[in-house]
Amino acid sequence: MLRIASFILLVAFVFTQHSCRNASRINSKTNPLKSYQIEDFTFFNSEVSIPINIKYPIDLEERAAKEEVNRYINGRSNYGVSWRHKGKKIVLQDDSGSIKAFPSIDLNFIVAIHHGTKSNYRPPNNAVIYHPDGTVHKVLEMPELLSPLMTDRLKNLGLPNPPIEWSSHEGGLKFDGFMWKRNENGELVNVISILSDRDMWESRILEVRLGKIGDCVNYGMQ
Repeated sequence: MLRIASFILLVAFVFTQHSCRNASRINSKTNPLKSYQIEDFTFFNSEVSIPINIKYPIDLEERAAKEEVNRYINGRSNYGVSWRHKGKKIVLQDDSGSIKAFPSIDLNFIVAIHHGTKSNYRPPNNAVIYHPDGTVHKVLEMPELLSPLMTDRLKNLGLPNPPIEWSSHEGGLKFDGFMWKRNENGELVNVISILSDRDMWESRILEVRLGKIGDCVNYGMQ
């Protein structure tokens, strides 16, 4: 059974990982709510569509055959997402890049990560929060980085935090994924990840409605 993991939303192939000291200060206590605003949520590329049950954790093979999932993961075309809102099909697709997205825990928003230096929303402002009707709620700004890996490197190089100039090259500085995660109290929280200097990442609490990026949950190297 293939669970949703680093390929879809967060950093791929994490070799080292550490907890942030302030992770205990997670204060998001939002629980999943029933919502009919987002229905028929689907991941797709030009080859195949994968219908998704919105839950934690996600199982890509729950409603799709293994062969279809492999065609999605290994496909060479750009990724997109779609869903239905009040009977209307909403499609997030970018001909110049890929979009990977998932609903917020309360199911009132879609958090999308636009990948590619030529995409419609380019790094460092490549994370966009959408309303269920497909309109933009907020475009996230890159926050000050918090993990020791990142802050130590920036200090050694004498660079500002965040190093916005790095965002001009692929993997230099960008939002890299969004997912649900359980905190130490077992509560589901919205988490967004940031990739810096191609191999360092940190995951942060995201207050979706406010578009506010908060505490660091964990960090590592990929």
